[in-house]
Amino acid sequence: MAVTPLLVRGDRVRAIMREVVAAKADLIVMGAHGRGGLYKRLVGSVSEGVMREAKCPMLIIPTKALKEDQDVSDIA
Repeated sequence: MAVTPLLVRGDRVRAIMREVVAAKADLIVMGAHGRGGLYKRLVGSVSEGVMREAKCPMLIIPTKALKEDQDVSDIA
């Protein structure tokens, strides 16, 4: 399975979705900070926005879980 990490700029949800469509992605994998409540209502959640737009499956990994198990740089 080929994996292509990307760093995109611009409106986060639109930029991510533009790349997903261009790559004809089969799966979107994203990290999530797990913030909730007032922060989420004011700022929104990028993962949630992508999930609403995505036509393919998504895997959302809480970044807290990554930090407990391993250094995030070990994933790539």
